Amino acid sequence: MSLTVGNGESRLRMRAGVSYGRLLGAFARHVGRDAADLSLERGRSVVALDEIAAADETLFVRERLPAYVIVLRRDARRVEHVQRRILPLVSSAKTIDAVDGADAPALVSALRRNDVRLSPDYARTATVGQLGCACSHIDVWRRVADALGPTVVLEDDASPVDDFATKLENLLLEARDLEWDWIYLFYHPDCHRHLPIPDKSQVQRAFQTWGTVAYVLAPRGATVLLREARDAAHDGPIDHLVMRLARDGALRTLCATHILAATSGQLNPLHPPHLTPLGSNVWGTPTLLDQQQQKRPKMSSHLHGAQPAAADARA
Repeated sequence: MSLTVGNGESRLRMRAGVSYGRLLGAFARHVGRDAADLSLERGRSVVALDEIAAADETLFVRERLPAYVIVLRRDARRVEHVQRRILPLVSSAKTIDAVDGADAPALVSALRRNDVRLSPDYARTATVGQLGCACSHIDVWRRVADALGPTVVLEDDASPVDDFATKLENLLLEARDLEWDWIYLFYHPDCHRHLPIPDKSQVQRAFQTWGTVAYVLAPRGATVLLREARDAAHDGPIDHLVMRLARDGALRTLCATHILAATSGQLNPLHPPHLTPLGSNVWGTPTLLDQQQQKRPKMSSHLHGAQPAAADARA
């Protein structure tokens, strides 16, 4: 952001959607002064750029940073968890219905809508839970791509830390001078690494990790993800796609130094599901091919040409 004042004229450049009047009001609250006392005066600047920039960032994080929680509506435990554990800590959050892989017509519609193609190997093994998860995130990415700034995305088994809002604010303020598209707020405990960035305590360089439980996504990153999700055949769960783009440098990725959200779901398929509060809606679900074979008398398969010898599978 930059602000230049002179000869009664102001030239203001800031993030899209933050008006100067709103920003000035936020800065007035920030320093405890009346907004009228901070009005622009001919020929001189009345505020320090670093302070007003800090007010801008704080305003954006605390009051305007959008958030989506992906919720599997048929799972009463997950709905209750969202209402009790997530929404009170993420005041800006809006819930969005997950694509339910158990609903075959809805899943087929989502795969077609998002133009999802599966590699031959993945077409044999992909579960309806994995594909429902992928389509749910792609649906959210479409919204983020059209947003004015970053968006928080949480799955319905996320368990944010108690001071989530404050820690998120501190993280994003620290990351404002870094170029990023995606910030992991959760990472799999078996994948954790320490990759510090000089002079940064809240964010670090990214490492490969499973899971899309909680993250912050910028519009540019959403556009990159949508393009890849459409143009490339999916060869694994949706976090494979994210990791591949991060590894290749196409998706500029950071990790929180300390996680801002854990998971109440099942961390891996070998962990007994009854020992986790919410279990898994991905592992243990039928494969897409099994589901399609069961439904074939009622509906035609969308996997035309996706048998083992095919090059890929298109929804």
